Amino acid sequence: MPWEADEALDVGKVDRLLMLLHQEYTRVGFLRGKADKATESPSPPPAPLVVSVSPPRVTVEGIVYPVDDSAAQLVQALVEAGDWQSGSSVVNQPSRVVAGMPAEVRRLIETAPGKGMRIKPAAE
Repeated sequence: MPWEADEALDVGKVDRLLMLLHQEYTRVGFLRGKADKATESPSPPPAPLVVSVSPPRVTVEGIVYPVDDSAAQLVQALVEAGDWQSGSSVVNQPSRVVAGMPAEVRRLIETAPGKGMRIKPAAE
């Protein structure tokens, strides 16, 4: 036994032992979880961008942003195109439509004079 029966328990020592046990449990549980995950088939990551035209909203990495109809149509067209697209062929005044989008959605759109607009590639 770490202490004699007639000795009083030191609360500080008990707290320290409990903290060490908790740390060890957490470390072992964490490592076991890593090993279990390594043997499982990897689950697909959440879709980085999901567009809904009705109701108009754009979901970026699981967070839903409400947008107006024109913005939803523009983002949907850019996603479907997969490459450079003329924004004016989709909506009137595309630069104003993009400017009215939430910043998190706007960051995903790349514009270039003479090329149009596109959803930024994932590597950028």
